[in-house]
Amino acid sequence: MRKGRGSHIGIAIAAVALSAAAHAGIRAQSESTYLRVLQGHGPSVLVGLPGQFSFFMWVRRTCSDTNPMFILESPGAFDLLIDPQDESIRLHRGGSKGSLELVLLLHDGGGQVPLDEWILIGASWDGWTGDFKAWARSENVARVEDAVVAPGFVAAIPQGDLTLGNPPRAGTAAQQGDYGLIVFRNHAIDGRDFDDIWDTRDYFGGYRVENEADGGNLNGIAGVNWMANHAILTNPVETITGIPASAAIPGDNVASDNYCALNVALAGSNQQTTILVTGLSAGTDAFQYFSPHDDGVSPFFVRQVPEIAIDDSYVAGVSPKIRQLAFGKPQQLIRCVVSANSRGVKLSDADNRTWPEHYAHGFIAARLAQIAGVLNRPARLNANLRWFGFDTDNAPVNSGAILPITLTGAQQGFRRLWTNSGLKFIGPGDGLFIDEDGVFALKARPEPGSLLIAEAPLVVRAYLLRFPGAGTLSWRPVKSTAQHVTGSFGAATSVDLDAPGSWTRVLTEVDVVDPTGSLLLDGDFSAQATAGDAVYISAGNGQRGIAIMSDVSSDGITTQITFEHWFVVSPTTGSTLEFGPWEVVAIEYEWPALSESDPEQWRGLELTAVDGPLVNFAWDAWRPDVNGFVFGGAGWSGNGYTPQLAEAVAAATTAWMQALEPDVWLQGIAGQDSQPPVMSEFLAEIRDAVPDVEVAWLGEGAHRNGPAEPWHVYMMDEAGAAGVPAATLVTNEMIGTYMDQSVDGLRNDGAHLSHRGNTRLAEGWLEQLRLAARIPADLDGDGLVGILDFLALLAAWGPCPGPPDPCLADIDGDGVVGIADFLYLLGVWGSGA
Repeated sequence: MRKGRGSHIGIAIAAVALSAAAHAGIRAQSESTYLRVLQGHGPSVLVGLPGQFSFFMWVRRTCSDTNPMFILESPGAFDLLIDPQDESIRLHRGGSKGSLELVLLLHDGGGQVPLDEWILIGASWDGWTGDFKAWARSENVARVEDAVVAPGFVAAIPQGDLTLGNPPRAGTAAQQGDYGLIVFRNHAIDGRDFDDIWDTRDYFGGYRVENEADGGNLNGIAGVNWMANHAILTNPVETITGIPASAAIPGDNVASDNYCALNVALAGSNQQTTILVTGLSAGTDAFQYFSPHDDGVSPFFVRQVPEIAIDDSYVAGVSPKIRQLAFGKPQQLIRCVVSANSRGVKLSDADNRTWPEHYAHGFIAARLAQIAGVLNRPARLNANLRWFGFDTDNAPVNSGAILPITLTGAQQGFRRLWTNSGLKFIGPGDGLFIDEDGVFALKARPEPGSLLIAEAPLVVRAYLLRFPGAGTLSWRPVKSTAQHVTGSFGAATSVDLDAPGSWTRVLTEVDVVDPTGSLLLDGDFSAQATAGDAVYISAGNGQRGIAIMSDVSSDGITTQITFEHWFVVSPTTGSTLEFGPWEVVAIEYEWPALSESDPEQWRGLELTAVDGPLVNFAWDAWRPDVNGFVFGGAGWSGNGYTPQLAEAVAAATTAWMQALEPDVWLQGIAGQDSQPPVMSEFLAEIRDAVPDVEVAWLGEGAHRNGPAEPWHVYMMDEAGAAGVPAATLVTNEMIGTYMDQSVDGLRNDGAHLSHRGNTRLAEGWLEQLRLAARIPADLDGDGLVGILDFLALLAAWGPCPGPPDPCLADIDGDGVVGIADFLYLLGVWGSGA
């Protein structure tokens, strides 16, 4: 960690890791490029009075012009430009005596302001003393400065909108190139402060450096008044105009409703505040978003990482299938579930221009060439919802009464029986309630660049629920030219989804309904009602509701029934209750390969409800004839693992885990209303349901509310004892701090990642898992069983240490490193990933 001048609390400076090219400051496309920030929404420190302010800005110019090249202008109050006459950087402070001018001759060997180099420009105004100072420095030219003292100079109030780029007016041009972070602070500075910021090589230095303890004037975030070019977000928060904000993506043009700024003069402002931008130039002349961390082979800015109490960023564990995933070398079809909170199930997708912004689609993008399918796609009616394979740019074919189980209403009780909800409401599930005679069809399409192609077979699976009172499912294969087109069908198949042995009870006035969680039925029903069975309300008050019985007892005259969770809407006298077992049912069909010329390349299933309702939770689609990865998510938006377990039906958690048939489970953090040990509790649920699944713990980077340090510490401390590999990116230089992520285009908002961000996380995790996930007997983690592993086994010979210390040499898991482990190692000698 860098210490001394320019250091700041809780941050370690780390070297930049090279990443895939992408473009978040803003970039001028031509000499005509400009944007304006409405008067009153610019820096309040420029409003006049004596006052003080300081200014920092990173710029990188790409060409010269014969006209004055403006970078920033607050009319009459402050401007920054490059003068082509003497190739100087000029700053002006307007006031009662005209304009104070500072001239910075930052010349390269050719006598001009450097091209294609990052330049830091700083300025300071002290209205009490009249001191106006400025400094500049580039990557290859030493610091220059200028100063003027004007006692009694009364600063001017801005006379118009703050403009970036060309003002525009005759005889002016925009500086073409990159406009990096702009920071206005509420105090004066000196040359030492400028040097401290330069020394950090931190894009956000002007925002967050604190050096008062070292005799400087910078007090970090506390002294910032206004800042821009610090974030591009695919879900920006509009707090001023009330106009819905549009997504911003690297490479996009800046729009009036997605330009982000920090303005402390505005109530509730924060790092994501969207300010109104007006007078935007159009087309090729617009500003374009780019990433200052994307500098090719020689990055200039040093990213920072949170400083937290972990010694390692991964923990090793034997996981052959996870190792295949890490190296992108599948030796079979591997079904992978990624679980978390909203970061694992989020539906948003940058105005329908990317796949959903959650972990699973990040892995799909990172391993696209080996992706053979997708699992646990929620059943939804939505149009404009992107998904790998299951895109619904146009709404799926449907008819009749179909209700999302995520909406208000009694059907929400079904949410407790599944997972993968992007909405809070009641329970962690998602899906559709398809009433009698309702029809719903969903189809999967080929995905360019992946293994999912039309000229190969495709299995399509739908997850439904058998429950008392359910109807008969009539399903048939369907293919069409698009999701919303009816298409052509195969033969229909019927499946009775009513619970076997179900029975009915119409509540009478003698029956007692206790909405705190119980029913008291008149009569002895102990031989019919079974704890663990479902009760479905088929008519009357609470219709479409479901709940699961936890206990049944009878005194021979009445029957007391308690429920694991009560109905969303209580039944009353006259409500018809259906009693019986429930189970998850998977319906699937294997489509044969299509000819290349077949126009109907969307393949799926049509579901029809006959003689009663159906509940459809989710869908899978995968290619069965190839080695590859099938990815899907699990979790509940806004809820950590503790409420995910507590608010679900316990048996349902086991049921959906088993139904998804996972080979690999990547368990991310889900922290709301939860504590770190729930990682182990949820791991136990996974292993109880699917004992053979390989699990890894994954920790992401910091978010706006901090790095969630206790979770990363817990994973690194406990993964060895839990017997899982673990990887965290919270201190990874490719990810950086929350603000580094924001300017790099990785953020959706303060709590979520963009699709680009999720892909970056997936790439980082896969890199870490190459080190963490071992094959049996690969004790040194080099991917090959050989002499070094033999020596490591001999060194560990004897009883294993106690937890949490791992014991990788105990290959057979008997707690002792001995002859059986030695013989196993010899048997796999020379093998590797």
